[in-house]
Amino acid sequence: MYTLQEFESFPRLGWLSEASPVHGLPALAAQLGLRELWVKRDDKIPELGGGNKVRKLDYLLAQPLYQGASDWHASGAIGSSQLLVAARAARSMGRGFTAHACGQPFAPEVMQTLAQLQATASQVVRYHNRATMALSNPSLVLRDRSRGAAIIPPGATSPTGNLGFVRAGLELAQQIRAGELPCPDRVYVGLGSGGTAVGLAMGLALAGIQTQVRAISVVEAVFVNRVRIAGLIRRLTAPLEAGGVLLPDEHDLSLAVDTSCVGSGYAHPSKDSLGACELLRGHGLALDPVYTGKAMAALLRDASDMPASKLLFWHTGFRLHDDSQGL
Repeated sequence: MYTLQEFESFPRLGWLSEASPVHGLPALAAQLGLRELWVKRDDKIPELGGGNKVRKLDYLLAQPLYQGASDWHASGAIGSSQLLVAARAARSMGRGFTAHACGQPFAPEVMQTLAQLQATASQVVRYHNRATMALSNPSLVLRDRSRGAAIIPPGATSPTGNLGFVRAGLELAQQIRAGELPCPDRVYVGLGSGGTAVGLAMGLALAGIQTQVRAISVVEAVFVNRVRIAGLIRRLTAPLEAGGVLLPDEHDLSLAVDTSCVGSGYAHPSKDSLGACELLRGHGLALDPVYTGKAMAALLRDASDMPASKLLFWHTGFRLHDDSQGL
């Protein structure tokens, strides 16, 4: 059994000094026929407005490539938490930051995020869609440098960035063993670039927690396949082995990818995700309809087939306004 304390030997910036909180939703659990329903609140992480990208950037930006560069570039949709959180990190660390932002369906929260991004980044370069961005500037997804600037990969997903969610899995294991919540039968989390789900499954396996990570894809199935997921897992083993971690048996890593909730495609709300957002608003949780809402929609759907189960929803969302007090 590997512990969170042992993992602290890996270099990071140290943004997460405390575990993100967990709390139960007993009324909703009863409504759904579940034994227990819990939420892991990464949206409550104080630094940079919270969310899952803070965990990844904590490790990624500690690397020499980013420490030695005066300018960073990153790509994503105009409503992307990736871009806004990275822009906040760049400003806090005195780096220039260029956001390469492709279009997505307009919604009030999307336009608010874009406004925050424009106010925070050094420069925002707009593209019509993902294909246009990839064709116009392929280095954003194929390289780690461009004309001296360091490139943050899409979703901050890289072997080093994904260590942030290995740590998250170890953090959850510590909370389970401390009695803050029971060991869940399943953990539901959104899946975009894949690093969050893969890192989380690895961390839980290292900690000896027997639960399934149910990764709910918010991107089209062509971007989420067995080859890609296997590649993310394989590449994650390199920094772990280099750090002296004894890897778990492959059968102990329990990760299932569900592509049924994408709807019309990436960044497009679905009827079910909008319904999930509305339902959870009444239970004190603010979700977004293109990411966390789709993950919750899957949980709500599956609950009817899992009576008396214990489920955990990992809230990966961020706060539009950064209320942290600096880094």
